[in-house]
Amino acid sequence: EWAMTQNNLGNLLQVHGERLTNREGIPFLAEAEAAFRAALHVQSEVSTPVPWSMTQNNLALVLSAQAELLPGKDGASKLTQAITAYRAALRVYSEAETPNLWAKTQNALGAAHRTLGERLAGSGGWTHLLQALPPLRAALRVYSETESPALWAMTQNNLGNVLTAQGERIAGSLGEARLTEAVTAFRAVLRVYSEVEDPTGWAMAQNNLGSVYSILGERTTGSKSIVNLTEAQTAYRVALRVFLQHGDSKYAQVVDENLILVEQLIEARKVD
Repeated sequence: EWAMTQNNLGNLLQVHGERLTNREGIPFLAEAEAAFRAALHVQSEVSTPVPWSMTQNNLALVLSAQAELLPGKDGASKLTQAITAYRAALRVYSEAETPNLWAKTQNALGAAHRTLGERLAGSGGWTHLLQALPPLRAALRVYSETESPALWAMTQNNLGNVLTAQGERIAGSLGEARLTEAVTAFRAVLRVYSEVEDPTGWAMAQNNLGSVYSILGERTTGSKSIVNLTEAQTAYRVALRVFLQHGDSKYAQVVDENLILVEQLIEARKVD
C-alpha cells in the first residue's frame, strides 16, 4: 500500500508539474521522480511484476517530461534513464498477454530514442535514431488504423519523425528512400487526423509533411525538385492557414518562415 501511495503521489506531482510553464514545473517533476523511485524500493520485478512494471513506466514518463524542459547533458541524461525504465517495463509486458500496454510502451521507447538521437551529435545520436525504429514498428503490429486509429496515427507520426531524422543524416538514394517512407507515414497520419476534429494535430502533421518534401526538394534536381517543393508549399500553406485561424501564433510563425524559404527555393530552381 505504501508503494501504491507513492505511485499515486508521483502521478499527482507529475500532472501538477506538467501544467506549469517552462522550468517552474521541474521541481514538481523531480519530486514525482523521487516518489516513483521510492515505490521501486518496495516493488520488485520478481515478487510484484505488474505494479513494478507500471511504476517503471510512470518513472520513464516523468523522466521524459523533465527532459523536455532540461537542455544539454541534463536533458540527455533524463532521456537515457527513461529509456532504461521503458525497457525494464517491457521485460514484464508482452505482445501476447498485454498487447496494449506493450505497444504503448514500445511507442514511448521509440519516441525517447528519437528525441535523444536528435539531441546528440555524431555516432551517439545516430545509434539512438537506429534504435528508435524497431519499437515503433513493433507497436504498429498491435495498433491498426481501423481498430485503434488515434494510437495508430500517433505511432505513424513518431515513425515519420524518426525516418525524417534518419533521412537527413543519410546521403544519396538511401537517405531519399527514408524520407520517402516518412512522407508515407505522415500521409497515413492525415488519413486519421481531421482539420475539423483536431485542427492543431492535423496542421502539425501537414507541417511535418511539408518539412520532408522540402528536404526532398533540396536534394533532388530538375522537375522532380519542383514537384517536391510544390508539395511542401501546399502542405505549409494549409498548416499556416489553420494555425492562423486558431490563434497559434508561435506555430504559425515557424510555418510561415518555412513557407517563405520553400517559395524562394522554387523560384531559384525555376531559374536554374
